[in-house]
Amino acid sequence: MKSPVRTVLALALAVSAVSLSSTTSAQTGWRARGLGGASGPVAPVSRYVTFITGEFMGADVVFEVVFNPRVPWSAQISIPIVDPRGIHLDGIDFVPGGPALVVGSPDKKISAYDIPSGGLLPDFVPDTDAIAVPPATPGTWPSSILSTPTHVYYTENQFGFGATSSDRIIRKPFVGGPEEVVYDGAVHGLVNFEGLEIFGGRLWFFCEDPGMPDDRALVSIGLAGGVWDGVGFGLHLTGLVEAPGPGTDGSDELDYDPYTGLLFGTNIINGEVVAFDPLAGIEITSPGSAHFIDGASILASLGELALLGGSIDGIRSSNDGMLVVSGKAGVMLAIDIEGVLIDGPDDGDIVPLFIASAGMLSMDDLTPLIELR
Repeated sequence: MKSPVRTVLALALAVSAVSLSSTTSAQTGWRARGLGGASGPVAPVSRYVTFITGEFMGADVVFEVVFNPRVPWSAQISIPIVDPRGIHLDGIDFVPGGPALVVGSPDKKISAYDIPSGGLLPDFVPDTDAIAVPPATPGTWPSSILSTPTHVYYTENQFGFGATSSDRIIRKPFVGGPEEVVYDGAVHGLVNFEGLEIFGGRLWFFCEDPGMPDDRALVSIGLAGGVWDGVGFGLHLTGLVEAPGPGTDGSDELDYDPYTGLLFGTNIINGEVVAFDPLAGIEITSPGSAHFIDGASILASLGELALLGGSIDGIRSSNDGMLVVSGKAGVMLAIDIEGVLIDGPDDGDIVPLFIASAGMLSMDDLTPLIELR
């Protein structure tokens, strides 16, 4: 029997006159039931699948998306998971050995979901206020998620939205064992963390700029045995955009791109995308832009580049020269890295994959991309 929420979703799709289609991957068996919007046929090669947290018609869901990042409007979207508890779903990654997903929720949970059935699995952390290493005060508001082969890492107090006075990065073993503090920002006065990536023996993340409280910064810490090594933090990029006031949005998610060797990060306020070379220790900008893609270029566009103004949140690399981003305005886009670096950001560097009808849905973060063959 269908759940009431799934029935409502099905009726909403029908009322919206959304066309349905399906493709099946011989490798995974996952079905991509097209949710529609501006979408079209997926090319027979270079297809990927990803899972995106978000909301649809008032329900908290995980979208499944099959797409080709080089083919406009190629996203085929379905809803395999609807959270029955009505909690907000944010950061997302795969559980090693799956097929399962680990999801961070501001409702103080690190949840797990079975992909084939769409069912809710036991929470990895049922209450992030009540862990083995409790916060100084409650109201942890976890968000960004990063899976490693053995642990899930998550941030507390996303952008300072939580009531807690703690700003920490925590990790939890996937198989047994207590939570562990990876890094406590109080050591260096760092707060309002978001975005997690590990590269070169360091953990990279965004935080409030320690020198300019109304800006964001890219920082990193060294790791030893998976936790902070006790050495001072690295301050790499400063003066990144943040909305005015304490505890506000700004620089958001991070992903390492093996194809270029660069770290890329989003900004949910002005859409800017930053690129940083972690080996050379320098920011990579493009011609005519203050960053890889700066906010001024987005504002000046009347075409596809302007879509980066759609509250872009998640970012993932295709590992072959494209970045894929998702936004709360219900947009999913691909960015041609080489095109931006050669002559600066312009409309031709953006591939629109999906744009929802106004108010139909929102998208948050997405999993690493899996290539389908």
